[in-house]
Amino acid sequence: MNKNIAAFYRLIQASQNYVTGLSRYAGDFMLPYLISTPITSKEEVIGVLRLYSGVKREFPEDVITLVKALAHQGGLAIQNASMYLKLQDDKESLEKDIWSHRARF
Repeated sequence: MNKNIAAFYRLIQASQNYVTGLSRYAGDFMLPYLISTPITSKEEVIGVLRLYSGVKREFPEDVITLVKALAHQGGLAIQNASMYLKLQDDKESLEKDIWSHRARF
């Protein structure tokens, strides 16, 4: 099994356990109809986007496409935020290196 698919299934299971835990505490908190899609970043599964409905329904193809697009955009946003934080760390490290070299002169 592809490692990304395996990671997706592990995240789905963890998410399902969370919802099951909520249903124990919330009485009628039962949401049996859902759409679930992986959130990916750099070809790796980093999360799961799940949308629940308490109303019995089939989700039309355009809604499924929208959910997949939202998950993709979320993955890109997380990736961009990660790169920004890394860039900030690299900048601070470079500034420290520059100032430490300047002190020698």
